[in-house]
Amino acid sequence: MFIIKKRINSILIWSVISAAFIGPGTLAASSSAGALFKYDLVWALLFAVFACIILQEMSARISIITGHGLSSVLKQNLRRKPAMVIGAAVVLGCAAYEAGNILGSVAGFLVLVKMNQRLLLIIIGLIVFLLLTYGGQNAIIKVLGTMVFLMGALFIFVALSGTHSIGQFFNGTIPNLPRGSQWVTLALIGTTIVPYNIYLGSGLSHGQSLGEMRFGLAISVVVGGVISIAILVAATQIDKVDSFLDLAKLLGDSHGPWAYWLMGLGLFAAGFTSSITAPMAAGMITSGLFEDRIKSKEISYRAGWSIVLLIGLFFGLLDVKPVPIIVAAQALNGFILPFLGIFLLVVVNDKKQMKGHVNSAYMNLVSFVVLEVLLLLGLNGLWNAMNNIINLSLENNFVKFIIIQSIAFICLLYTGYFIYRKRTV
Repeated sequence: MFIIKKRINSILIWSVISAAFIGPGTLAASSSAGALFKYDLVWALLFAVFACIILQEMSARISIITGHGLSSVLKQNLRRKPAMVIGAAVVLGCAAYEAGNILGSVAGFLVLVKMNQRLLLIIIGLIVFLLLTYGGQNAIIKVLGTMVFLMGALFIFVALSGTHSIGQFFNGTIPNLPRGSQWVTLALIGTTIVPYNIYLGSGLSHGQSLGEMRFGLAISVVVGGVISIAILVAATQIDKVDSFLDLAKLLGDSHGPWAYWLMGLGLFAAGFTSSITAPMAAGMITSGLFEDRIKSKEISYRAGWSIVLLIGLFFGLLDVKPVPIIVAAQALNGFILPFLGIFLLVVVNDKKQMKGHVNSAYMNLVSFVVLEVLLLLGLNGLWNAMNNIINLSLENNFVKFIIIQSIAFICLLYTGYFIYRKRTV
């Protein structure tokens, strides 16, 4: 009975990761994938879930074995300034997306009840503030865990209410890139694996054993993946969707008002949970970065999440998304994610730091496959960001792929070299 209780508690703790990546952006990407390409991109979500588990497990394992959070480990291995730059960039990403999270929760709630949008936004912001201030981590985990499983039940119910082809679904689990699907595929993977979740998972692992962590993490991330796939499956019933709310309206027309209301409730839950996890992650990052400068870690933790929440509320009240900040954050996070992947892979192969818990040969092989995809994602994001500044467009996409792949291959070679040094010293 005690073991079962610990397992359930571990699932609840790690449901925070699912709550973090199941936000308005993920719902929009999954909706577009299902409406435009039907079941063909199910494999992309399966890969994203798999890669998410691999990266989160490495981050959590490092924290459990070393006794330090990811920010502290970065400082110890890279020195303070690089760790500060990386942490600041990830916090910027949290702040940039917070407005979208809050506005998403507002949009979902307005499907259920009609009221003043700004007043509702302030109420939601106040609830998030009170939870982060007075709720404590256990209370927050219970709220997020409950809402994640509620989202899962809602979206799965709507997805199963339509007529679907089992054969086409399983065909969609085979990697395939239909014409014009590259950007949607990148969005599916990029919204599931985000840098601030790696920091968040590092903080959540405190006090857990490796077995508890792995069990809870795997179950919770898989649940998050099932939710994303359920949205994709639901969207296959329509031919075009411009937003998640469009999907809700179209399903409402075909299934009845109940489908519209359930999708609205799901959007509210997704936005609300992400509105909590983004500031929470920012607080964990700042507390780790300034733990040796500020006497109380609680002060830096509160400062981190307060700044992110206030920025989100500010842009939310203006009813605009901070597009330039979001573009900058996407470019920075696109670069930081593969860098964090390389860093994690090198550290988990360091015999001195990991004390006998280094990666196996199989785990290294799997991690290199994940890292390859992260490098392609990150380099492609940087290419597009640079293209907005100077013209880097190429008529032949194959040439662009060869350039990006060549850079990725060099990064993989250097990573392999550093791993070899760490394992042989």
